[in-house]
Amino acid sequence: MLKVYGSHFCPYTMECVRKYNAAGIQYEFHDISEGLLDLKQFLIIRDANEEEFSEAKANGKLGVPFLVKDNGEVTHDWRSLVD
Repeated sequence: MLKVYGSHFCPYTMECVRKYNAAGIQYEFHDISEGLLDLKQFLIIRDANEEEFSEAKANGKLGVPFLVKDNGEVTHDWRSLVD
């Protein structure tokens, strides 16, 4: 199942969640600001996908929201599923 990592404090994450809900897209939401397990998993994924997160890191950002697709691909392109 599609996984969305983000934070309920992040306006981009909340936009993603609202649009996915409105479009009926099935996903698991992992809120990195709510639990240490989700935060730990986020850090593991971020560190293993340096290229995908390099821009966010260079700009002092976390890099959320991001998706982990069923095939294991990690991407920040969440809009492509609803636009």
